[in-house]
Amino acid sequence: MEKLIKSGEAYERFLKIISSQGAEKWAVENLDMILSPADNLTEYKAKESGFIRKIDTFGLGQLLISLGAGRRVLTDKIDHKPGLRFNKKLGDKVEKGETIMEVYSSKPFDVSELPELFLVGEEPETRPSCVRQLKIS
Repeated sequence: MEKLIKSGEAYERFLKIISSQGAEKWAVENLDMILSPADNLTEYKAKESGFIRKIDTFGLGQLLISLGAGRRVLTDKIDHKPGLRFNKKLGDKVEKGETIMEVYSSKPFDVSELPELFLVGEEPETRPSCVRQLKIS
């Protein structure tokens, strides 16, 4: 995998995939010209020190919808500016006050109104296997 990435072959395959879906190479290579950045950046900080044991992915999806990045109903308009950048992942050590996630949005919002999206505990969570059981018939 690393060899494919370093050689550029993985990127070329990626370009073929997006091209087959109707995207143009120049658009992918110049996203900053097409998408303007969000106007507001809010940091979601750890409330305590420890290890990230659980992440509320449903809550993250609801957050994105509330910022306009998704639809509740088919007629909702999508705002392409909002997004999330994760500085930590499941199992990572985090210190109190450290930024876990950056929230980009078109309008300001109060991060203290968000539900608890990351569960921090004293011990790291063991990561689940992507494949729970493989049956070959």
